[in-house]
Amino acid sequence: MKKAFKFIYFLFFLLLFSENAFAEDNDKIAVTIFSDTYYGTYEGNMENGVPAGDGTLTCSDDSADFTLTGTWEAGILNGKATINYSDGSYLTASFKDGLISGRVKDCLADGSYRVYSCTDGRPYKFITYYDASGNETGVDAFYQMQPVSSLKDACIEPEYGLMLNSFYSTTPYKISGTVLGTFDDSTSTFVLLEDGDEHIYVLTYKNVATDKYNQAIVPNLVTGDTITAYGFLQKCDVLSSISDYRRSVPVTSEPDSSALPESILQSEEVKTENLRSSNSTVPFLLLFAADVRGEAATDRLAPSYEYDDVARNPYLYSDLSCSITGEVTQAQINYENGTVSIRMEESGTQNKYVVRYTFSDGDSIPAIGDTIVVDGAYAGNSKALSEADRDTSSDETDSIYIIYPRINSKSVRIL
Repeated sequence: MKKAFKFIYFLFFLLLFSENAFAEDNDKIAVTIFSDTYYGTYEGNMENGVPAGDGTLTCSDDSADFTLTGTWEAGILNGKATINYSDGSYLTASFKDGLISGRVKDCLADGSYRVYSCTDGRPYKFITYYDASGNETGVDAFYQMQPVSSLKDACIEPEYGLMLNSFYSTTPYKISGTVLGTFDDSTSTFVLLEDGDEHIYVLTYKNVATDKYNQAIVPNLVTGDTITAYGFLQKCDVLSSISDYRRSVPVTSEPDSSALPESILQSEEVKTENLRSSNSTVPFLLLFAADVRGEAATDRLAPSYEYDDVARNPYLYSDLSCSITGEVTQAQINYENGTVSIRMEESGTQNKYVVRYTFSDGDSIPAIGDTIVVDGAYAGNSKALSEADRDTSSDETDSIYIIYPRINSKSVRIL
């Protein structure tokens, strides 16, 4: 009987301990900061057993040490919040449905800080750095939520033989070499690169309108450029897998349409064409950045706005405002989604752009030959067949893409 009583007593204390442990777990409130979720102790207003109104969450464990002060609605962060870290740094942001959204100010203990934007907890596009006095000191960009500069710092030099026997890798690589040619499909560019040991790589990246979260900061490259490229091993595949893609050049390198066949033959070496039809297996890398040797980097804090720089470095000009006056050379209307695509040439120059905007019922649509004023922002690239290819029935693999600077505009004015 005593043994049975002791056993029941033991079960009682075990149950009591379990309930207390469960209650302690339930007292922990979760908060998501970017891609990480933390648990902390909440103090503040409560309704129906969950945070509601102003409150403070304290997290102090092996994963993080911070205090978050903000506003909760039905247990979920909504509104402005400040996160103070134990090292003296802090972050101010707004939360929407529990995720950081909008402008973020990320401050170090010395007073310097950086500013960027988030949507649904995901930082994107550009980061601007400031000193403690509020002076701009630099710019970086996000690629898949990571600063490009940090990804560059993490890069390693490849061992070609090992790379050929590898699959997709999360380790970023740094490769230097010479561009043998550039080729495009409707959304991406494929760069044929040869390094100093005559190893061949295919480098690829999205190259159309600026991608919000995954935009590689890569110039529009041309054959002969010597570059340093940064990216992740995507796969190993045969070179002939890119044989059907069109050749591509930035508009500043567009061949004279009257001499296009000859100029293509001159620019496409036999070696490059043989490589493209080869069944040799080479590494394919997904780029997040590339630099051209001997060229000064575009200063986004003080951009030149010169056309050659815009056409060469479209993604460093993304979201910067512009106003262009010129003549319409082509106009296309998509009635299904209510958009207009215009190709135009800037007045007094040979500078060519593609402009995209949304029209409303009753809007006048520019016609070829109209002079228009475009107020908008640079938004990456737009691709179109060369004049010669549009005027002939040339085979797709013999045609060439011309890559134009793209401008997104709310509307255009016809003069």
